[in-house]
Amino acid sequence: MSFTKKELILLFFLLFVAIFLRFYGLSDQELIKDEWAILFPRHDAMMNSIKDFVLIPTEDHWNKVVGYDYTTDYVKYHFNSGTQSATTPLAWWLISFSLIFFGENILGARLIPLIFNLFSILLVYFIVRKIYSKKYALLSFVLLPFYLFYFNMLRAGQSLEPFVLFFFLAALYCFLFYKGLNGRIFWIIFFSLMFFSNFPKAAILAWIFLLWELQRLISTKKFKFKNLAVICSFYFMAIIPSIVWALVRAKAYSLNSLWFLGHVFARGSQEQFRFLEVLYSYNSTKQGALLIIPAIYGLFLFIKSVYRKKDIDTKENLNLLWLLMLVLIPFLFLLSKQAGAWSHAMTSIPITIFSVAGIFGLYQHIKFGRYLPYLLIFSAGWLYVFVTKKMGDLITFVPRNDLDALTLYKSTFLQILSSFDFILEIFLLTVFLLFIVLCFKYKLLSDGFLKKTLNYSLFFSLVAFILHTFTLVVFGAV
Repeated sequence: MSFTKKELILLFFLLFVAIFLRFYGLSDQELIKDEWAILFPRHDAMMNSIKDFVLIPTEDHWNKVVGYDYTTDYVKYHFNSGTQSATTPLAWWLISFSLIFFGENILGARLIPLIFNLFSILLVYFIVRKIYSKKYALLSFVLLPFYLFYFNMLRAGQSLEPFVLFFFLAALYCFLFYKGLNGRIFWIIFFSLMFFSNFPKAAILAWIFLLWELQRLISTKKFKFKNLAVICSFYFMAIIPSIVWALVRAKAYSLNSLWFLGHVFARGSQEQFRFLEVLYSYNSTKQGALLIIPAIYGLFLFIKSVYRKKDIDTKENLNLLWLLMLVLIPFLFLLSKQAGAWSHAMTSIPITIFSVAGIFGLYQHIKFGRYLPYLLIFSAGWLYVFVTKKMGDLITFVPRNDLDALTLYKSTFLQILSSFDFILEIFLLTVFLLFIVLCFKYKLLSDGFLKKTLNYSLFFSLVAFILHTFTLVVFGAV
């Protein structure tokens, strides 16, 4: 993979900005209760002995924080119902090493997840550049570091998703670009590390990856039970280290031998099933509901692809993986014990790739003179920004009841529609769109000028997106 000097300069500049956004004011952000009541007590308990460090003590053996109530439903829910206290250990080992070197402070708690996140951004760039194009990769590298889904959970030390996501992307890279047995061996290694970082989140991504592999076999008429058995054996090999560790830990702390599987596939006993969790689990960003529309569209495209029965190129193949992730991640989390956790960092990858694909497609429309799709999606995109920003400002807590949540969303949406600033924003957007449409209809301006206008508006949208995130970070809002 060769890089031009201009590309390298731009890449290093964007990487520098990404590093700045992730570390600026990090020590000024107070520790959240998940960190000081879970991460530090767990680390202190791990420091008691080599056995405790390797196996990670159960919640009953932690050195509890004085003055914190460990009997509440919140604690039971977030501590994996009390008895398990951890899934697989790699992420906790890495964070604990950081706490040893940098101390039990904010930097020690948050440094390692942020580093793994930066590696994930680079992996996305390399994958997209190899499969799509240099421009496509740069677009993803512009969007991903600034996407607020990352900042929702990333700047908190107890977030284990950056580890899972990095190993997933590393496995995907090997799967796509190292052919034959070598590629699969590297894939098994990285998938093993993914499972060993956080088994519940890894299981969700692995399930999606398996469906993607099956789709490739079915759509290309290569589906045989022999092939299916071989593929499943690879997945089994990837979970062996996690199973061995879990069994040893179960014996050491008198746990059920399959404790970690129960944590993946069953909701907590204190949690009722709430279908609308998929809409309102975004407590701080309030963007979940609007993602249902592209998710349904992605599901339609995926089902359509399964029945094509012809060779699919790598680009289209990878698009289907992003769509599968976009569709299935929220619903798989909905059925798991960590119902609200799908807003964590790893969902940024498919959502961002989906956004990049849309913007890149719009660029192609502009290039070939098909302006209407651009105008429609451009206006829908800004409407999305206007609405979700205000929802995030107005809603600070979502009731854990489907009917109450729907009522809250409805009243908030009506309040937004009737607000003066929203009406003003829509008016300005409408004026801009009418200007473009009239120019099309009466040929008031040259075709070249219209293309430049649309490209500049796209550029303006990206700049506004970047500045919005930049401002939130600099002024301490995230």
